[in-house]
Amino acid sequence: MGFLNFFKNKDTFKSDFERAGKLADQDKYGEALKIYNSLLKKNPESTEVLYNKSIVLESLGNYDDAINCLDEYLKIKQDSDAWYNKGCFNVELGKLDDALFCFNNALEYDPDKINAMYNKGNVLVELRRCDEALKVYNNILVLDPTNEKALYNQGVIFQHFDRYDEALRCFEKVLESNPNDSKAWNNKSIIFADIDQEDEALKCIEKALNIDPENSVYYFNKGHSLKKLKRFNEALECFDRSLELEPNNEESWNSKGNIFAELGDHEYAINSFDQALKIKLDYSSAYYNKGLSLVELKKCDDALKCFEMVLKLNHRHENAKEWVKEISSSKS
Repeated sequence: MGFLNFFKNKDTFKSDFERAGKLADQDKYGEALKIYNSLLKKNPESTEVLYNKSIVLESLGNYDDAINCLDEYLKIKQDSDAWYNKGCFNVELGKLDDALFCFNNALEYDPDKINAMYNKGNVLVELRRCDEALKVYNNILVLDPTNEKALYNQGVIFQHFDRYDEALRCFEKVLESNPNDSKAWNNKSIIFADIDQEDEALKCIEKALNIDPENSVYYFNKGHSLKKLKRFNEALECFDRSLELEPNNEESWNSKGNIFAELGDHEYAINSFDQALKIKLDYSSAYYNKGLSLVELKKCDDALKCFEMVLKLNHRHENAKEWVKEISSSKS
Protein backbone atom coordinates (compact mmCIF):
# COMPACT_ATOMS: atom_id res chain seq x y z
CA MET A 1 0.00 0.00 0.00
CA GLY A 2 1.36 3.42 -0.96
CA PHE A 3 1.65 6.33 1.44
CA LEU A 4 -1.31 8.15 -0.13
CA ASN A 5 -3.60 5.12 0.18
CA PHE A 6 -2.47 4.52 3.77
CA PHE A 7 -3.36 8.04 4.87
CA LYS A 8 -6.57 8.00 2.82
CA ASN A 9 -7.72 4.77 4.51
CA LYS A 10 -6.77 6.14 7.91
CA ASP A 11 -8.78 9.32 7.28
CA THR A 12 -11.76 7.28 6.05
CA PHE A 13 -11.63 5.07 9.15
CA LYS A 14 -11.57 8.16 11.37
CA SER A 15 -14.42 9.90 9.56
CA ASP A 16 -16.57 6.75 9.60
CA PHE A 17 -15.87 6.32 13.32
CA GLU A 18 -16.92 9.92 14.00
CA ARG A 19 -20.03 9.51 11.81
CA ALA A 20 -21.07 6.42 13.79
CA GLY A 21 -20.64 8.37 17.02
CA LYS A 22 -22.89 11.17 15.75
CA LEU A 23 -25.53 8.65 14.67
CA ALA A 24 -25.43 7.05 18.11
CA ASP A 25 -25.83 10.49 19.71
CA GLN A 26 -28.98 10.89 17.60
CA ASP A 27 -30.28 7.50 18.84
CA LYS A 28 -29.80 5.99 15.38
CA TYR A 29 -28.24 2.91 16.90
CA GLY A 30 -28.89 0.49 14.05
CA GLU A 31 -27.07 2.71 11.55
CA ALA A 32 -24.20 3.29 13.98
CA LEU A 33 -23.89 -0.45 14.58
CA LYS A 34 -23.54 -1.17 10.85
CA ILE A 35 -20.65 1.29 10.63
CA TYR A 36 -18.91 -0.14 13.71
CA ASN A 37 -19.23 -3.66 12.28
CA SER A 38 -17.75 -2.47 9.00
CA LEU A 39 -14.86 -0.79 10.80
CA LEU A 40 -14.12 -3.94 12.81
CA LYS A 41 -13.81 -5.94 9.60
CA LYS A 42 -11.01 -3.57 8.65
CA ASN A 43 -9.47 -3.46 12.12
CA PRO A 44 -10.78 -6.17 14.51
CA GLU A 45 -8.55 -4.91 17.34
CA SER A 46 -9.69 -1.30 17.42
CA THR A 47 -10.48 -0.82 21.11
CA GLU A 48 -12.26 2.46 20.41
CA VAL A 49 -14.66 0.79 18.00
CA LEU A 50 -15.20 -2.23 20.26
CA TYR A 51 -15.97 0.03 23.21
CA ASN A 52 -18.40 2.24 21.31
CA LYS A 53 -20.05 -0.77 19.70
CA SER A 54 -20.70 -2.20 23.18
CA ILE A 55 -22.42 1.04 24.20
CA VAL A 56 -24.64 0.92 21.11
CA LEU A 57 -25.53 -2.71 21.77
CA GLU A 58 -26.40 -1.81 25.35
CA SER A 59 -28.63 1.00 24.10
CA LEU A 60 -30.42 -1.56 21.91
CA GLY A 61 -30.89 -3.84 24.92
CA ASN A 62 -28.51 -6.48 23.52
CA TYR A 63 -26.61 -6.99 26.76
CA ASP A 64 -25.14 -10.39 25.91
CA ASP A 65 -23.67 -9.06 22.67
CA ALA A 66 -22.44 -5.95 24.48
CA ILE A 67 -20.62 -8.16 27.01
CA ASN A 68 -19.10 -10.24 24.21
CA CYS A 69 -17.88 -7.02 22.63
CA LEU A 70 -16.24 -5.91 25.88
CA ASP A 71 -14.66 -9.35 26.26
CA GLU A 72 -12.93 -8.77 22.92
CA TYR A 73 -11.88 -5.33 24.14
CA LEU A 74 -10.46 -6.74 27.38
CA LYS A 75 -8.38 -9.30 25.51
CA ILE A 76 -6.57 -6.35 23.96
CA LYS A 77 -6.68 -3.76 26.72
CA GLN A 78 -7.45 -3.93 30.43
CA ASP A 79 -9.02 -0.85 31.97
CA SER A 80 -11.49 0.22 34.61
CA ASP A 81 -14.18 1.61 32.31
CA ALA A 82 -14.56 -1.59 30.31
CA TRP A 83 -14.81 -3.73 33.44
CA TYR A 84 -17.27 -1.25 34.94
CA ASN A 85 -19.54 -1.29 31.90
CA LYS A 86 -19.38 -5.07 31.73
CA GLY A 87 -20.49 -5.14 35.37
CA CYS A 88 -23.44 -2.85 34.62
CA PHE A 89 -24.49 -5.03 31.68
CA ASN A 90 -24.38 -8.12 33.89
CA VAL A 91 -26.58 -6.35 36.44
CA GLU A 92 -29.14 -5.78 33.69
CA LEU A 93 -29.09 -9.52 32.99
CA GLY A 94 -29.46 -10.36 36.67
CA LYS A 95 -26.01 -11.99 36.77
CA LEU A 96 -25.03 -10.49 40.09
CA ASP A 97 -22.01 -12.67 40.87
CA ASP A 98 -20.55 -11.89 37.44
CA ALA A 99 -21.30 -8.21 37.98
CA LEU A 100 -19.51 -8.24 41.33
CA PHE A 101 -16.46 -9.83 39.72
CA CYS A 102 -16.44 -7.07 37.10
CA PHE A 103 -16.79 -4.21 39.59
CA ASN A 104 -13.95 -5.69 41.65
CA ASN A 105 -11.78 -5.73 38.53
CA ALA A 106 -12.76 -2.15 37.72
CA LEU A 107 -11.57 -1.17 41.19
CA GLU A 108 -8.29 -3.03 40.70
CA TYR A 109 -7.49 -0.63 37.85
CA ASP A 110 -9.00 2.45 39.51
CA PRO A 111 -9.40 2.02 43.30
CA ASP A 112 -11.09 5.42 43.65
CA LYS A 113 -13.74 4.86 40.97
CA ILE A 114 -16.82 5.89 42.93
CA ASN A 115 -19.45 4.65 40.48
CA ALA A 116 -17.84 1.18 40.55
CA MET A 117 -17.87 1.24 44.37
CA TYR A 118 -21.49 2.36 44.41
CA ASN A 119 -22.65 -0.35 42.04
CA LYS A 120 -20.59 -2.94 43.89
CA GLY A 121 -22.37 -1.91 47.09
CA ASN A 122 -25.77 -2.21 45.40
CA VAL A 123 -24.95 -5.69 44.11
CA LEU A 124 -23.83 -6.78 47.57
CA VAL A 125 -27.16 -5.57 48.97
CA GLU A 126 -29.01 -7.61 46.34
CA LEU A 127 -26.89 -10.62 47.34
CA ARG A 128 -27.88 -10.03 51.01
CA ARG A 129 -24.27 -9.26 51.92
CA CYS A 130 -25.21 -6.06 53.72
CA ASP A 131 -22.22 -5.83 56.06
CA GLU A 132 -19.90 -5.84 53.05
CA ALA A 133 -22.11 -3.29 51.31
CA LEU A 134 -21.86 -0.96 54.31
CA LYS A 135 -18.06 -1.11 54.11
CA VAL A 136 -18.18 -0.23 50.42
CA TYR A 137 -20.46 2.76 51.04
CA ASN A 138 -18.10 3.81 53.85
CA ASN A 139 -15.21 3.76 51.37
CA ILE A 140 -17.19 6.07 49.11
CA LEU A 141 -17.84 8.45 51.99
CA VAL A 142 -14.12 8.60 52.81
CA LEU A 143 -13.56 9.93 49.28
CA ASP A 144 -16.77 11.96 49.10
CA PRO A 145 -18.26 12.62 52.58
CA THR A 146 -21.46 14.16 51.20
CA ASN A 147 -22.23 11.50 48.58
CA GLU A 148 -26.02 11.42 48.83
CA LYS A 149 -26.53 8.04 47.17
CA ALA A 150 -24.06 6.26 49.45
CA LEU A 151 -25.50 7.96 52.54
CA TYR A 152 -29.05 7.10 51.50
CA ASN A 153 -28.22 3.44 50.82
CA GLN A 154 -26.38 3.17 54.13
CA GLY A 155 -29.45 4.57 55.82
CA VAL A 156 -31.71 2.02 54.14
CA ILE A 157 -29.48 -0.85 55.34
CA PHE A 158 -29.40 0.49 58.91
CA GLN A 159 -33.17 0.93 58.77
CA HIS A 160 -33.66 -2.66 57.57
CA PHE A 161 -31.73 -3.93 60.59
CA ASP A 162 -33.60 -1.64 63.03
CA ARG A 163 -30.47 0.44 63.66
CA TYR A 164 -32.66 3.52 63.70
CA ASP A 165 -30.29 6.10 65.19
CA GLU A 166 -27.65 5.35 62.57
CA ALA A 167 -30.26 5.34 59.81
CA LEU A 168 -31.62 8.71 60.92
CA ARG A 169 -28.11 10.20 60.93
CA CYS A 170 -27.62 9.04 57.34
CA PHE A 171 -30.91 10.50 56.11
CA GLU A 172 -30.26 13.75 57.99
CA LYS A 173 -26.88 14.07 56.25
CA VAL A 174 -28.60 13.51 52.91
CA LEU A 175 -31.06 16.28 53.75
CA GLU A 176 -28.26 18.63 54.80
CA SER A 177 -26.91 18.34 51.26
CA ASN A 178 -30.29 18.17 49.56
CA PRO A 179 -33.32 19.32 51.60
CA ASN A 180 -35.57 18.41 48.66
CA ASP A 181 -34.81 14.69 48.73
CA SER A 182 -38.34 13.36 49.24
CA LYS A 183 -37.17 9.76 49.65
CA ALA A 184 -35.00 10.70 52.63
CA TRP A 185 -37.94 12.52 54.25
CA ASN A 186 -40.14 9.49 53.60
CA ASN A 187 -37.63 7.12 55.16
CA LYS A 188 -37.29 9.36 58.21
CA SER A 189 -41.07 9.24 58.50
CA ILE A 190 -41.09 5.42 58.37
CA ILE A 191 -38.46 5.24 61.12
CA PHE A 192 -40.42 7.59 63.39
CA ALA A 193 -43.55 5.53 62.73
CA ASP A 194 -41.66 2.34 63.62
CA ILE A 195 -40.62 3.82 66.97
CA ASP A 196 -44.15 5.14 67.60
CA GLN A 197 -43.30 8.82 67.20
CA GLU A 198 -46.27 9.47 64.91
CA ASP A 199 -46.23 13.26 65.23
CA GLU A 200 -42.64 13.35 63.97
CA ALA A 201 -43.54 10.82 61.29
CA LEU A 202 -46.32 13.09 60.05
CA LYS A 203 -44.02 16.13 59.92
CA CYS A 204 -41.55 14.21 57.78
CA ILE A 205 -44.11 12.71 55.41
CA GLU A 206 -45.64 16.17 54.93
CA LYS A 207 -42.20 17.39 53.86
CA ALA A 208 -41.99 14.50 51.39
CA LEU A 209 -45.44 15.30 49.99
CA ASN A 210 -44.62 18.99 49.61
CA ILE A 211 -41.73 17.94 47.38
CA ASP A 212 -43.51 15.11 45.54
CA PRO A 213 -47.28 15.58 45.86
CA GLU A 214 -48.12 12.87 43.31
CA ASN A 215 -46.45 10.00 45.16
CA SER A 216 -48.98 7.33 46.15
CA VAL A 217 -46.58 5.66 48.60
CA TYR A 218 -46.23 8.85 50.62
CA TYR A 219 -50.00 9.18 50.97
CA PHE A 220 -50.14 5.52 51.99
CA ASN A 221 -47.53 6.07 54.70
CA LYS A 222 -49.24 9.23 55.91
CA GLY A 223 -52.49 7.30 56.13
CA HIS A 224 -50.90 4.70 58.39
CA SER A 225 -49.53 7.33 60.77
CA LEU A 226 -52.94 8.98 60.95
CA LYS A 227 -54.57 5.60 61.57
CA LYS A 228 -52.24 4.93 64.51
CA LEU A 229 -53.27 8.33 65.91
CA LYS A 230 -56.94 7.26 65.45
CA ARG A 231 -57.52 10.11 63.02
CA PHE A 232 -59.51 7.73 60.86
CA ASN A 233 -61.29 10.14 58.52
CA GLU A 234 -58.02 11.87 57.63
CA ALA A 235 -56.38 8.48 57.16
CA LEU A 236 -59.20 7.44 54.83
CA GLU A 237 -58.63 10.57 52.74
CA CYS A 238 -54.96 9.62 52.41
CA PHE A 239 -55.73 6.07 51.28
CA ASP A 240 -58.28 7.43 48.80
CA ARG A 241 -55.68 9.81 47.40
CA SER A 242 -53.15 6.99 47.22
CA LEU A 243 -55.66 4.93 45.21
CA GLU A 244 -56.39 7.84 42.87
CA LEU A 245 -52.70 7.83 42.01
CA GLU A 246 -52.28 4.03 42.02
CA PRO A 247 -55.68 2.27 41.70
CA ASN A 248 -54.23 -1.25 41.65
CA ASN A 249 -52.39 -1.05 44.95
CA GLU A 250 -53.80 -3.91 47.00
CA GLU A 251 -52.20 -2.63 50.22
CA SER A 252 -54.04 0.68 49.97
CA TRP A 253 -57.35 -1.13 49.45
CA ASN A 254 -56.62 -3.38 52.43
CA SER A 255 -55.71 -0.39 54.61
CA LYS A 256 -58.83 1.45 53.49
CA GLY A 257 -60.84 -1.62 54.52
CA ASN A 258 -59.21 -1.58 57.94
CA ILE A 259 -60.26 2.05 58.42
CA PHE A 260 -63.88 1.24 57.56
CA ALA A 261 -63.72 -1.67 60.01
CA GLU A 262 -62.41 0.68 62.72
CA LEU A 263 -65.35 2.98 61.99
CA GLY A 264 -67.79 0.04 62.17
CA ASP A 265 -68.67 0.21 58.46
CA HIS A 266 -68.10 -3.48 57.77
CA GLU A 267 -69.97 -3.63 54.44
CA TYR A 268 -67.67 -0.91 53.10
CA ALA A 269 -64.71 -2.69 54.67
CA ILE A 270 -65.57 -5.96 52.91
CA ASN A 271 -65.92 -4.14 49.60
CA SER A 272 -62.40 -2.73 50.05
CA PHE A 273 -60.96 -6.12 50.98
CA ASP A 274 -62.62 -7.61 47.89
CA GLN A 275 -60.98 -4.93 45.75
CA ALA A 276 -57.62 -5.88 47.26
CA LEU A 277 -58.27 -9.56 46.50
CA LYS A 278 -59.16 -8.81 42.88
CA ILE A 279 -55.68 -7.36 42.51
CA LYS A 280 -53.84 -10.01 44.54
CA LEU A 281 -55.65 -13.34 44.74
CA ASP A 282 -53.32 -14.77 47.39
CA TYR A 283 -53.40 -11.77 49.73
CA SER A 284 -53.77 -13.50 53.09
CA SER A 285 -54.09 -10.26 55.11
CA ALA A 286 -57.11 -9.19 53.07
CA TYR A 287 -58.76 -12.59 53.54
CA TYR A 288 -58.14 -12.42 57.28
CA ASN A 289 -59.46 -8.87 57.61
CA LYS A 290 -62.48 -9.72 55.49
CA GLY A 291 -63.12 -12.66 57.80
CA LEU A 292 -63.10 -10.37 60.83
CA SER A 293 -65.64 -8.03 59.24
CA LEU A 294 -67.85 -10.99 58.29
CA VAL A 295 -67.76 -12.15 61.92
CA GLU A 296 -68.96 -8.69 62.98
CA LEU A 297 -71.84 -9.04 60.50
CA LYS A 298 -72.66 -12.50 61.94
CA LYS A 299 -71.87 -14.13 58.58
CA CYS A 300 -69.87 -16.89 60.19
CA ASP A 301 -69.99 -19.41 57.32
CA ASP A 302 -68.48 -16.85 54.96
CA ALA A 303 -65.98 -15.81 57.62
CA LEU A 304 -64.94 -19.45 58.08
CA LYS A 305 -64.18 -19.71 54.36
CA CYS A 306 -61.96 -16.63 54.62
CA PHE A 307 -60.03 -17.95 57.61
CA GLU A 308 -59.60 -21.34 55.91
CA MET A 309 -58.21 -19.55 52.87
CA VAL A 310 -55.77 -17.70 55.11
CA LEU A 311 -54.51 -21.04 56.42
CA LYS A 312 -54.11 -22.40 52.89
CA LEU A 313 -51.86 -19.45 52.15
CA ASN A 314 -50.13 -19.38 55.55
CA HIS A 315 -50.62 -22.49 57.67
CA ARG A 316 -48.82 -20.81 60.61
CA HIS A 317 -51.34 -17.99 61.01
CA GLU A 318 -52.30 -18.55 64.67
CA ASN A 319 -55.19 -16.08 64.79
CA ALA A 320 -56.82 -17.67 61.75
CA LYS A 321 -56.46 -21.09 63.43
CA GLU A 322 -58.23 -19.76 66.51
CA TRP A 323 -61.10 -18.36 64.46
CA VAL A 324 -61.53 -21.60 62.51
CA LYS A 325 -61.63 -23.51 65.81
CA GLU A 326 -64.07 -21.06 67.41
CA ILE A 327 -66.48 -20.91 64.46
CA SER A 328 -66.36 -24.67 63.90
CA SER A 329 -67.04 -25.40 67.58
CA SER A 330 -69.95 -22.96 67.67
CA LYS A 331 -71.57 -24.80 64.76
CA SER A 332 -71.24 -28.25 66.33
